[in-house]
Amino acid sequence: MLRMGSTCRRHKPAAPRLEGALEENTMVGGCFRGPVMVIVKGKQQCKKLHLLSGLGCVSTIKTKLMEFTHAGCKKKIPDHLFMCSELYVAAYDGQTDEVVRLLGESSGVAVESPTSRASPAAQAAANQHAACNIHEVTAERNTLLHVAAAQGHCDLIAELCRRDSNLLSAANSTGDTPLHCVARAGHTGAILAIARFARDNVEEDRLREILRGKNAAGDTALHLAARHGHGEAASELVAVAPMTASELNGSGMSPLYLAVMSRSVAAVRAVLSCEDASAAGPDSQNALHAAVLQSPG
Repeated sequence: MLRMGSTCRRHKPAAPRLEGALEENTMVGGCFRGPVMVIVKGKQQCKKLHLLSGLGCVSTIKTKLMEFTHAGCKKKIPDHLFMCSELYVAAYDGQTDEVVRLLGESSGVAVESPTSRASPAAQAAANQHAACNIHEVTAERNTLLHVAAAQGHCDLIAELCRRDSNLLSAANSTGDTPLHCVARAGHTGAILAIARFARDNVEEDRLREILRGKNAAGDTALHLAARHGHGEAASELVAVAPMTASELNGSGMSPLYLAVMSRSVAAVRAVLSCEDASAAGPDSQNALHAAVLQSPG
């Protein structure tokens, strides 16, 4: 992963440097606003960027990164909607007050008296950053809510949902909604936060879409929780959307089949708590076949 920065209308420049990868599938910023994190696949591409970084060729690195980024996007994201790197880091770390500040609204911070005079440094810092947009996305089209959900930041999830409930239905480049991200990571509390807000604030049709939605692979949130062996998360998902236990994904796999393949007894029990749970698997197999395949010896 390359971490670098350059001058832009919203952030100060940062010296380019190489660091270890912090998160898979992460690309932040389209105009390289401040520190930008990007993962580039392919040995030749990585070698080129490492060499350029060592030589301090910032402008050439920017050009290469833009080539890699837009080559992976089926539909170009407008530059003004590429997520600000400061906003991404704040959301990733669960800094709700900082996210609110970057979005340009007060969060209980004391208001400065009109008669007081800020220091030149404080004024420069305030003028350096214009308000971010809650609809900014990463190169994988993850919204702020996707980022917060993947990390299980319940307070930030509640704040973002309160500001724009449409984020609950937003899909990234692989069709994942925030609920998919929560389920994959196994954040039980965040599942409850999303489900509670959705039940209380969205209409019935949208609620069904949010809880039962499938990604590009045909996975529901329950499929992902089961695949990764998250028993508590699967239990909560069955409780809020029991009908998903009978759904098959694009490969013909049921949540129960995936739970068995994960070798998670807790996940298997969670799915089996639904009477209508399907046991179907691919190629005419079922959960029993999966159990035999996963048995030792």
